[in-house]
Order: sequence, then C-alpha cells, then structure tokens
Amino acid sequence: MELLLRIPGTAVYDGLQFPGHQDADVDHAVAIGNVVYLLDSKLYRWGQYEWRASGEKDLT
Repeated sequence: MELLLRIPGTAVYDGLQFPGHQDADVDHAVAIGNVVYLLDSKLYRWGQYEWRASGEKDLT
C-alpha cells in the first residue's frame, strides 16, 4: 500500500462495508483519478462476487 500512495492523486480506503450486505466488507479501495480498484486481502472460497452500483459508468 505504501507504494500505491506514492502515486500522485492516489487515495487508499480500508475496511469499507460492502453495499447491501451486512457481513461483507471491502478490505481496501484504491482510488486513482476516476478509477477505483477493490482489493481483497482475505481468502474466500471460489465463487462469483459482485457489486452492483447505480450510475452511468459504474462497473460490476
């Protein structure tokens, strides 16, 4: 994470609650400009995990 913070305009957010699910969280969100990367540092079993957001350019 320290290396990411050296990039100008980068912000890191830790321990965010996952929208719509009481028990899930996003370990780290890294924002660089208008791009956001969600990083998982826990080991979950294989499967499909989705985040559906509302907006014109939001990704799933």
